[in-house]
Amino acid sequence: MRYSVWAMRLAQRLRFRPRRPEDDTFMLSVGRRVFARWSRDPARSLSSMLASKGARAEIVERDGAPLGFAIVTFARLRQPYGPWREPAVARLDAIAVTPREQNSGVGRALTRRAEAIAREEGAVVMTLMTAEGNSKARRLFSRSGYLAVIRMPDSYTNGDAAIEMFKPI
Repeated sequence: MRYSVWAMRLAQRLRFRPRRPEDDTFMLSVGRRVFARWSRDPARSLSSMLASKGARAEIVERDGAPLGFAIVTFARLRQPYGPWREPAVARLDAIAVTPREQNSGVGRALTRRAEAIAREEGAVVMTLMTAEGNSKARRLFSRSGYLAVIRMPDSYTNGDAAIEMFKPI
């Protein structure tokens, strides 16, 4: 119960908005710090994600100061998927918060916001990939209801395995 009250208070102070061009410097700075262990060139990876067809990037801020971002991409299935006709599938390509905001609940709030965006686009599932050695991210995603579905060895530049995760939304 205490967590629920705390989470509600945090959410009331956070503001989510679509990415603007002037956010790119912030996103690249945070991305370099957060993804450097797993990516040879985090800036290039982020630029590629942002340029992907159907990508949506969201910024989370408090009192006008950016705290983190998420990038979600979508694919429309051209055949039925269970009971859905031509649903969308969402992929959480990137999520990052400033080091100061890690373990503060901002990442969880940003994950929920990414899921809400996916539902708005008609997605029925969200997928993501994270490094096996990224225990903070894996804990966040597991606590948010994501299930690990496959392990892919040597997927990252440091030799770490990737864990593909899935959540019906």
